[in-house]
Amino acid sequence: MRGVFLVSKDLGFRVLQKALEIGGRDSIAGVVIVEDGADRRSRYNETVRLCNDQPLPWWTDAQPKECYEEMVRTKADFLFVSGYYRVIPDEVIAKFPEGSYGIHHSLLPRYRGGSPLVWALIRGDRVAGSSLFRLDGGIDSGPIVSQRKFEVPSNWTIADATKRADDEALDMFQLFFNNLRLHGTVHMTTQEEKDATYAAQRTDEDGQISWEWPSDQVHDFVRAQTHPYPGAWTLDDKDRKLRVLSGAPVRDAWAARPGQVVRHSTEFVDVATGEGWAYRILRACYEGEGNPEGVPRWLQSRSRRLK
Repeated sequence: MRGVFLVSKDLGFRVLQKALEIGGRDSIAGVVIVEDGADRRSRYNETVRLCNDQPLPWWTDAQPKECYEEMVRTKADFLFVSGYYRVIPDEVIAKFPEGSYGIHHSLLPRYRGGSPLVWALIRGDRVAGSSLFRLDGGIDSGPIVSQRKFEVPSNWTIADATKRADDEALDMFQLFFNNLRLHGTVHMTTQEEKDATYAAQRTDEDGQISWEWPSDQVHDFVRAQTHPYPGAWTLDDKDRKLRVLSGAPVRDAWAARPGQVVRHSTEFVDVATGEGWAYRILRACYEGEGNPEGVPRWLQSRSRRLK
């Protein structure tokens, strides 16, 4: 049983390592490495080294048409995708007789589409998960092979949730791969279309904080987009972009305009929020200033206002 592995980022790298551990080089017909070097989450260089050290045949996704043609030429039995964001054409999926499979970090059919874990945290979900499913040419709509759910504490960031989802996905992959190799079949469950929801791809423009929101909503918004992402942002009263990287709701009642700095120290800045409470900024930096340990000195004044 031989597969093509289309991989990206930490999960893709770990899946490839696990496939080698279970099946050895003979189980891998080829590896497609996503060219994502500009992404701070990239494991491109490590994946290239792993393939060269084995050695394994590999190529990149730089030219999708040529990439897909090379995948088909391997005559592999199955395709496994982790960390790839394009919809693979039906005619390519159909070339793998034992099926094409992928990982999606949501409890499908919820949050089909882009950035599912980010959206789950933004919306304050206290339960999230990961799904291993068969690709069918739609947007994360194929039958489910296995699914894991886990609780999301209110202090978890996107890095915490992603690490847990990756761990669950890797365990699901191990069980899936062993079963496919030993029995050649995979049990699947059709998704319930009536329960389907969709998640749009996000851009940096979507990351602006509204101080009219309640403090809990601001907190969820910030923790969903902090490291390894650039971070949620706001503008100061000079229209400079400020990245807010961590903080917490403060249950103090304030008569203040949303966005007004109502309390500060050298270690934090409290900003009034829409319900009359505040959000405490613990780490923030102006665009391009890197990863801070505190808050900019300029904010440490009650005359400041964010917008």
